[in-house]
Amino acid sequence: MKKLLPLVLFFGLVSMGHAQNMFRPSQHEISIAPQWAQLMYSENPSVFEVDKAFKAYFNEHDFEKSYHTQYYKRWRREVDAFVNTAGSVEMPSEQDFLRERENMLMNAGGNRTGNWSLLGPMVAYNTGGTPTAHQSNIYAIDQAPSNANVLYCGSETGEVYRSSDGGNNWVNVSLNDALNGGVRAVEIHPTDPNTVYIGSGSYIYKSTDGGTTWNESLYNWQLNANEILIVPSNPNIVLTATNKGLFRTTDGGQNWSQLYTEQAYDLKCNTANNNTVYLLKHNASLNICQFLRSTDAGANFIVQSNGWFSSTDPDRNDGGGRLAVTDADPNRIYAYLIGEAKAGDTGYIGVWKSTDGGSTWTLPNGPPGGPYDANHMNLAIGTVNWQYHQGFYNCALMASNTDPDQIRLGGLNLYGSDDGGATFYPLAGYVGGPYSMHVDMQDFRAIGNTTWITTDGGIYRSTDFFNSNGFEVRMYGIHSSDYWGFGSGWNEDVLIGGLYHNG
Repeated sequence: MKKLLPLVLFFGLVSMGHAQNMFRPSQHEISIAPQWAQLMYSENPSVFEVDKAFKAYFNEHDFEKSYHTQYYKRWRREVDAFVNTAGSVEMPSEQDFLRERENMLMNAGGNRTGNWSLLGPMVAYNTGGTPTAHQSNIYAIDQAPSNANVLYCGSETGEVYRSSDGGNNWVNVSLNDALNGGVRAVEIHPTDPNTVYIGSGSYIYKSTDGGTTWNESLYNWQLNANEILIVPSNPNIVLTATNKGLFRTTDGGQNWSQLYTEQAYDLKCNTANNNTVYLLKHNASLNICQFLRSTDAGANFIVQSNGWFSSTDPDRNDGGGRLAVTDADPNRIYAYLIGEAKAGDTGYIGVWKSTDGGSTWTLPNGPPGGPYDANHMNLAIGTVNWQYHQGFYNCALMASNTDPDQIRLGGLNLYGSDDGGATFYPLAGYVGGPYSMHVDMQDFRAIGNTTWITTDGGIYRSTDFFNSNGFEVRMYGIHSSDYWGFGSGWNEDVLIGGLYHNG
């Protein structure tokens, strides 16, 4: 493995891959979208033509936020530096990326001459003076199984933070290393809190000294890890579910084998027998998300389809999914599937349940996809009157470790179920609910009696599975806010910075 040289400067190419992770609607949704959006989703679009059509459309229509407008905003930011004089996008190739990265690593020491000091925000407050999680988008979090005080989290802006006091205070442990984009997956060793894997852009990195140094463990162009799983009974076995498929190592990340090439979404172990591993992955020929089970710590997987979701509708679309398991019932599994089961669906397919380790499945709150109503809500969209969702970007699920019938589900909003997925109710977000939390749910973790939720705004901690309003914000020291611009007016002593997610 190659040791990374210290690098503070974050060159533009390392952020490549964000556009590939943005939610892309189904072909049916694209076919009924406004012309400007159809142009944007087309093969090799002209940026100038898309911009012109976008402006023309909203000169005649009131602006309404949708996944098309959100995609446009992120897409324009992503491609802006790579638009040629004709309006075409010329993104760097993998070879360009590796060459530029190698140059930056070789010259990193000489570039570290600036005198910078941190301005913040280190913590954000509500008007009333209490801390709030409207600060930084946290993609992933994990708590060390062997030491509950140790946590790591990964940010949208490509940083890793460590806490040694249960999340009360955080320290950046990646400033001196050249990571490769948003940190979408974090996994801590079961017995050594100083050993941790992260997924950042095209790389899996590993640290064995608590984040002081990071080493490249796995590279695959635009890998984009969705989940990393260490098998507790043999920590040298690590699996990662990525946009480039499923990868597995048996020697602690020295060497990896690729088990599948189709996009893999999530991994979980059976809570009583961690040689049994569950996997969600895309099936390209069927265009659905499949559930697979391994009984040999991920060496081999077999599809389990009894009662599982299926669709032959030509407009079906696999948007991905998440799994949840529970200490309270080791053979209980939940699977949250997003996408479209048929034309007319908008982002939500359903939550499946198994009580026999994935051999058979039921859909407690059917049917798959629409029609949606008050008893069969679309859990992916913002509101009934606002049919906007963000696909796999906001897709999270967890089950209580004390009551297997309790689950928490995240899309743009936070929902709860206390009857094993038969019914759901809103807890926070655009749809209302009893809790005040930032929208856009990212990562859910139920570890013992402690549960964590991360959002586009930050980190929340609960000791009662978010059954009450007594949860806490745990953000002090995280300064990875995503600024999209700065400016000063007549008073040059005042600097204003605009955050993408948080004001």
